[in-house]
Amino acid sequence: MKRFLAVLLTAVLMLPCLVVGAAADGEVREITVFFKNELPWDNMVAEAITRITGVKLSFVPVAGDAAEKLNTMLQSDTLPDIIAIDRGAAANDNYIANGAVIPLDDLIEQYAPNIKAQLGGTLDKVRNLNDGKVYGLPSWFQDEVAPSAVFGFNLRMNYVKELGYYDTYVEQGYFTKDQFVSLLKEWKAKYPEINGHKTIPLCFNADNESATMYTFRGMYGIDQYYVDENGSLFSNIRDPHSKDMYLFMNELYRDGLIDIDWPSCKKALFDEKCSGGYVLGAPEAYWNIANTALQYDAEGNKNDDNMMYPFMVVADGVDPAKTTYGPTSVLGWTYTYISADCKDPIATIKFMDWLMSEEGQYVTQWGPEGVTWNYVDGKRVLTDETIDALNADFWNFLTENGIRKYELLFKSGIAQDGQYYDLNSAFPIITGSQNVVAAFANKYLGVSAYDTTSMDNLSPDSGSMEALISTKTGDIRNAAFPMILMAESEEEAAKLFDQMLADCEAAGLSQVEAIANEKYQAKMSIWNEE
Repeated sequence: MKRFLAVLLTAVLMLPCLVVGAAADGEVREITVFFKNELPWDNMVAEAITRITGVKLSFVPVAGDAAEKLNTMLQSDTLPDIIAIDRGAAANDNYIANGAVIPLDDLIEQYAPNIKAQLGGTLDKVRNLNDGKVYGLPSWFQDEVAPSAVFGFNLRMNYVKELGYYDTYVEQGYFTKDQFVSLLKEWKAKYPEINGHKTIPLCFNADNESATMYTFRGMYGIDQYYVDENGSLFSNIRDPHSKDMYLFMNELYRDGLIDIDWPSCKKALFDEKCSGGYVLGAPEAYWNIANTALQYDAEGNKNDDNMMYPFMVVADGVDPAKTTYGPTSVLGWTYTYISADCKDPIATIKFMDWLMSEEGQYVTQWGPEGVTWNYVDGKRVLTDETIDALNADFWNFLTENGIRKYELLFKSGIAQDGQYYDLNSAFPIITGSQNVVAAFANKYLGVSAYDTTSMDNLSPDSGSMEALISTKTGDIRNAAFPMILMAESEEEAAKLFDQMLADCEAAGLSQVEAIANEKYQAKMSIWNEE
């Protein structure tokens, strides 16, 4: 049911003000929050937030799938004060269209100087394409895309070196398609079995098929959309390289280089296989690989070369500098909204503004001043105790203390004191230590980072005829993919690809593309770009 805002924005702005800090009466103000993870409020960072702002966050139980919970909440009588939604989720449009969240423009103008300063021109990039208003604020956003790696063909470094391919890679900065295939075949021939298991040259994570597709698209330089010489956007299935990509995946499968059980290899099984030592590689984001178990040999000796490292593979005829392994948006991962049922929008926007302040960022991303760090000559310096704890168990220390967990409004990049806002990014620099996998990834795959912001969220509006067509064409592609991959010959795979494209066209693909072009032009207009 569409919500009609009982309290118009002009009335909202007349609500009593909350000065960030403990309430005059000593009471703690509770703000309810929906976030993809239900978080506790009993750790060091949570206590610091309440001490400084007088606010306690109470998280709505998710109890299952976050998308389903969002749909259920939309139909309910009451919503939490703050709602955080993954940036690409359909729920963003649904909540705005149903009046479940309020525009923030006037609230930001009057009560949120830190939000205005931190986002700057990025505020224009989150404006709604229908009415030009700001509803959701991004988290983990950045001012501009920096060279960084995301996806890649993660390969066991010890075998890459053993088989004599490492020097070639370092010299070129990438593998050609033929070199990559030769490596997979040589390894399979030399190691048909390891630890009692039949070896797997390439293992797919069935719970993250998008990572598999992003990786293979990366080697062919395939973007979110195919852009023709006139600047018009088309589905990336029309990219001239798409058919070649599908046929290459089929070739790998026919040659026995892809895990035969890939459709059922869910995350837990994927991790088990990769960490078991009988998998050579996997197309994935490098941080999703279960590398810790691979570091140690049977005698317990640590060897970094035993881990998987992300390699760039470049298809024939593709410029290595135009590969697309690193899709990155300046708008980060989630949008944070104030709901139409929020009890005190001004208090809430002021709290959100504190989160976006330098103090708020430091507390949430590094912990409280005087506890985990101190100012020294105007810069944050971690205490020796904190460094020791982070070295002992980095992620467990962060989790137990709530650092980097309350991600309603985070920013990437450099803070006012010259250090990274993000402790994970800053720690290797502070300590002189280095994540060898991440360093290797950024050295060779950083060049493949590209800004997807202008092409994000161009899908048809939920409930529209074009949205139904988009779902149907997606179903056609999903159904055709395994058939193409497992086709018994290249000729059969090619026919199946052509049929998939024809079926999508017959279903109305061009109508979906028309919406994408309309939204793209509207977005460029709002951004004041030609």
